[in-house]
Amino acid sequence: MPKNIRDWLSWLIKLRIVVVTTLLGVSLGLESVFVQDEALARLFRIIIVSYLVSLIHYVLLRFSSKYVLQAYVQTFCDQLMIFSIIYVTGGIDSYFSFLYLLSIIMSGILLYRKGALITATGSSILTVAQYLVIRQGLLPLTTYAPIEIRNVKFLIGTNVFAFYAVAYLSSHLSESLRKTGSELEDRRGKLANLQAFNENIINSMRGGLCTTNLDGFITLFNKSACEITGYKPERIIGAHVNKVFGFLDHEGQSAPPDNLPMRFEKGIRNVNGEEIYLGFTVSPLLVEHNRQIGYVYTFQDLTEIKKLEQQIRQKDRMVAMGRMAAGIAHEIRNPLTAISGSFHLLKTELALNHDQLKLMENISLETKRLYKIVTDFLSYAKPVAFSVGWVDLKRLTRDTVDLLRNSSELTASHKIEYSFDAKDSLYCQADPDLIKQVFWNLCNNAIKAMPAGGTLSISLEKTQYELTVSFRDTGSGLTKEEQERIFEPFQSSFNDGTGLGLSIVLQIIEAHHGSIKVASTKGEGTTFQITLPKEMSTT
Repeated sequence: MPKNIRDWLSWLIKLRIVVVTTLLGVSLGLESVFVQDEALARLFRIIIVSYLVSLIHYVLLRFSSKYVLQAYVQTFCDQLMIFSIIYVTGGIDSYFSFLYLLSIIMSGILLYRKGALITATGSSILTVAQYLVIRQGLLPLTTYAPIEIRNVKFLIGTNVFAFYAVAYLSSHLSESLRKTGSELEDRRGKLANLQAFNENIINSMRGGLCTTNLDGFITLFNKSACEITGYKPERIIGAHVNKVFGFLDHEGQSAPPDNLPMRFEKGIRNVNGEEIYLGFTVSPLLVEHNRQIGYVYTFQDLTEIKKLEQQIRQKDRMVAMGRMAAGIAHEIRNPLTAISGSFHLLKTELALNHDQLKLMENISLETKRLYKIVTDFLSYAKPVAFSVGWVDLKRLTRDTVDLLRNSSELTASHKIEYSFDAKDSLYCQADPDLIKQVFWNLCNNAIKAMPAGGTLSISLEKTQYELTVSFRDTGSGLTKEEQERIFEPFQSSFNDGTGLGLSIVLQIIEAHHGSIKVASTKGEGTTFQITLPKEMSTT
């Protein structure tokens, strides 16, 4: 169905060609109707002219945008063509008088009531004029039968009445159709705007939104839901909700089960296999008359919040343990000092054999190790005191590596690589001694994690407000459980470690308002990433 006047004009051109072609076939089949061969020849000429006129209309339609004017021109040409066809096929008594009605209907569609009435008036004038010119002998008859005067008034009156009746009805229907079409387009526009508005709201939500039918198959998955889970809409729409969230024991079960709480938290794995923690709210999806057609799931990514909660709990435990252990450490260190002094006095005064000296040496080593543990713990338990100044991290890194090269842990099978731009200024506000202690601890741990040799890669990067230092080794790596507890006190992967080194590292970095992250794969290596602000407040 054409939607505008241009489409209707194009459709009218096609209709005209069909009508003229049909008329040509009918004329060839009814050749015996005509009195003179000249009348038949005239009809053929009219048909040929109609084809040419249709071609001209088609060209004008393509290159001109004055569609209303073209509608009047096409209607006028059609009136002349119909007048000519009716004349050569019998005049007022012709079977083709109905063509006027088609022209009027098309005028009503194209030009509404005004156009329909003008065309009806034109058709009436042409009908009367045709009778008058034939009666006056200005045009010859084209049929054997003469025109019967008594039927003329009836035919003319009937035709004129039909013309105006069709004009009224067609224009009325056209006006109604136009009004209905306008209302429909308006409603379509409002519906499209409403759909776009609703879609924008759904996709602008910070939280995930998922809807399912009663069987648990997903019907909607908004943008945030895709970002949180990693799934693409085309992959997830139509899939079972259990595939994404694992609410149910099996997919055949209705979703959600009756015992599923309205609010709950659950850990799932995203499309990449990474574990994330989500907080859910579930509600029934209702339509008219409170009829339920599915379920609505809204959810938030609580992964970072859970990590922060875990860190807070860890810090609380460490603070409580530190307070308690600090007192114990003080009580241990004092008698330990006395024991060590007494031991050295006995060692110098007593005459001991070889086995006794070896035993005394073991006691000395263990006493020193215990004293170091107590000293490190007291250092960890007390607040970090530091003096802030501008520190060149590139120079600090080189100094640390130079010390490391003299370490007994470093062998010929170990390799150390740098990665930073020599032209970059990598200064930040920090305590150089404490940061150097951090770098030394991480480098030393990396070498210990590669007893058979490997590569330690150190990289420095900067952003507008921060500096990042990464230490990556190709050692034995850590399990997920080891990564979660690595900064807790007394968690050591080495036999000779106290388990306080990384706890002190974390304490120093946090005191500088920075952060430290660990990423590791068992059997492949470990990366520690330190981020420090370029400038820090000392208040």
